Amino acid sequence: MPTRVWSGWFVLFEKIQFPAEKLFVVNWDKSNSALTDKGLSMIGFVEEGCPRLLRGGTVRNPLRALRDTQQFEVIRGSRYFVGAAALSACRELAANDAKWLKRNYKIDYTVSQPLPPDPRPMDFGDDYFEDITDLFGRLDPILRCLVYEYCVEAPAHFTDSESTKTFRHLAKWIEESCPSSNRGIEHVADPDVYSRFVELSAPEGQ
Repeated sequence: MPTRVWSGWFVLFEKIQFPAEKLFVVNWDKSNSALTDKGLSMIGFVEEGCPRLLRGGTVRNPLRALRDTQQFEVIRGSRYFVGAAALSACRELAANDAKWLKRNYKIDYTVSQPLPPDPRPMDFGDDYFEDITDLFGRLDPILRCLVYEYCVEAPAHFTDSESTKTFRHLAKWIEESCPSSNRGIEHVADPDVYSRFVELSAPEGQ
């Protein structure tokens, strides 16, 4: 599992094909007013494991419902913003375009504000356990499986003792309250729909 998934930002911008030049000109000093770091981390994991769009963003994933990840917006945490490393990479990607705008249209985006500090590491405690157990029943079976996978894999990425304990308790809670969720999406999805998902996930031409 790529490390980038756990910060959330990279995979989401990839999936929605958000242009790097827009990241370059937006004022990122203000944090996101809707999503928290923990909520976006979960959404990023879902998008990596079962993307909403397939075939380069041209085909909707038949396993995913419209706005299905909206439930994760209630997860408490720090308000999310991209860190300095992400912004620096985007500025490098957009540097030539910014110079072109300045040269041809006198629009100067080559000077930007100082990079904000990286957000503090996430930690997961009682509030997170409460949020996940509260929203879990409102998720469809596909997302329940992915949340379970997240809880199982997360301790390898968030290694502080409180977070590790929280994720292990969550995984056990899911196993006991909804046993089908630890079987994997291939076992809870309609067989025909899952076959279509596999077909669309394969590289074109195969």
